Amino acid sequence: MRIGGLADADGDEVSYSIDYVTSDEAVDAPESGNTAVDVGRGDQDQNEDGSPHVAGDGQSHGRPVLLRAERSGRGNGRVYALHVTADDGRGGTCEATVRVCVPHDNSGAPCVDDGQTYVVSSPPAPPPPPPPPTAPGTLRCPAPSRALAGSPVTLRTTNTTAGARVSWSVISAPSSTRAYRFATVYNDSDVGAMVASGEVVPFTSVIVGDFTVHAEATYPDGTIDQCDTTVSMIGHGLRVELSWNTQGTDVDLHALDSSAGRWFSTQDCYYANRRPDSALPATSRRWLDTDDVDGEGPENIRVDTPMTDREYQVGVHFYSAHGRSGTTRATIVIYCGEQRMGTFVRDLTGNRSSPDANDYWNVAAVRFDPSAACTVRTLGRVTTASVVRSGG
Repeated sequence: MRIGGLADADGDEVSYSIDYVTSDEAVDAPESGNTAVDVGRGDQDQNEDGSPHVAGDGQSHGRPVLLRAERSGRGNGRVYALHVTADDGRGGTCEATVRVCVPHDNSGAPCVDDGQTYVVSSPPAPPPPPPPPTAPGTLRCPAPSRALAGSPVTLRTTNTTAGARVSWSVISAPSSTRAYRFATVYNDSDVGAMVASGEVVPFTSVIVGDFTVHAEATYPDGTIDQCDTTVSMIGHGLRVELSWNTQGTDVDLHALDSSAGRWFSTQDCYYANRRPDSALPATSRRWLDTDDVDGEGPENIRVDTPMTDREYQVGVHFYSAHGRSGTTRATIVIYCGEQRMGTFVRDLTGNRSSPDANDYWNVAAVRFDPSAACTVRTLGRVTTASVVRSGG
């Protein structure tokens, strides 16, 4: 059969497509003895005998559909519902449902629709949502840049249209760190930035390594353009980074500036005493830049201009596993200037009765000479926090 009578108010020629077909009777199983398909489709613009179909006035172009008679129903005919989309070729469309009765026999008995509960020609899958409109690649990010860790670089896009807003974010960072900021100095906020087109944005991190920074411009008409650049944070002075491999746990980084110092005292740089060297020049002070209490770091202690008359000692305390069982693998990386001078790994226990009963790892000692070169001495002792608190 072919659908006719589709008309357009402007007199445009109308074409149609049959999207899917439902029926009031189930499709016969292959074992029923009659296994032909229940719905078929003829060739586009051909009559049932294969001759070319020419649409006359008031007719419409479309592919015919072949419907099969009732095979195993109630004897009251088979009713199909054809779900149709009509198109005038000029952007005008409409949808309709056409019901067709295929009689059970030649007795003339009326067809009865027992309910369109069977899909005999599946509807097409819904189209995927369209992507947001994209500008033709005009946005440009700055060239890759390098800066000393903790110092800012400036980021600025070019070739944007007036009125655009640019969003900056980090899509890749060393050890998946969150210790970066879109700010002139590292602080506790500004992990993203939204600025007007062409506005300068500062970026910094205290963590050594390469950051992939992403800019996305949204134009007044809703189109989007984007670009990436790389910012490399370079080590300088003494930098100690701690990371670990379990989420939801709290591992703490410590640093003494004397082999005679005592952990957890005013001589110790750690979460409760993040800037202990107030009497020294700012560049020679120890700074705990980041304290991560829920895994997996990194934490970072730095001395931008290390003193040559002392030995810096590095420690790690597994403060709490927060109810989690098993060990946690802690990793310490020590940088002297731009060079990675040592990597140390140890499994620690942190689920004992109190933080003081948990593992404390005395990792290494670092000494600088007047040329700013350093030597790293492995210590490797693991005891408990209560022992090192008492000076043991």
